[in-house]
Amino acid sequence: MPTCPEHVPPGAASLQGGAYRLHAQRTDLAAVDRALAQAPDCPELLFLKGLVLGPGTPEAAPWFAASQEQDPLPTRATAAIVQTVRDVSAQHDTVLVDLAAQAGSQPGGAPPAAWFVDAVHLSATGHRVVGDAVAEGIAAALSR
Repeated sequence: MPTCPEHVPPGAASLQGGAYRLHAQRTDLAAVDRALAQAPDCPELLFLKGLVLGPGTPEAAPWFAASQEQDPLPTRATAAIVQTVRDVSAQHDTVLVDLAAQAGSQPGGAPPAAWFVDAVHLSATGHRVVGDAVAEGIAAALSR
């Protein structure tokens, strides 16, 4: 369920089949910016700004990342969790396949849209990138 529905601009969201949906095509950037001025930590508004700016664009990436960090029930690791994994790996001198670092090194700090067929599922290119990274990690571990 939404965390701050009172701040989402009218028409920018709806309940469809029990799911809360944001509608970038019904929302102008100025309306999102006005709402963010009142609720700067609202994950729905942060995500909506990314949608309005255009998924896969460098301008949208920081807004999607910010929405993820504010999500009360994150489905992906937060920046703090990612950093903890990196720290533990370094402390124990293990090989870490750090796909977050690889994705974050891309323009805009997000993985290229070509890596995905939608917001969740990898494309053939994405599978190749992940497979190559895992293969490099295995090779590094075996060479120790």
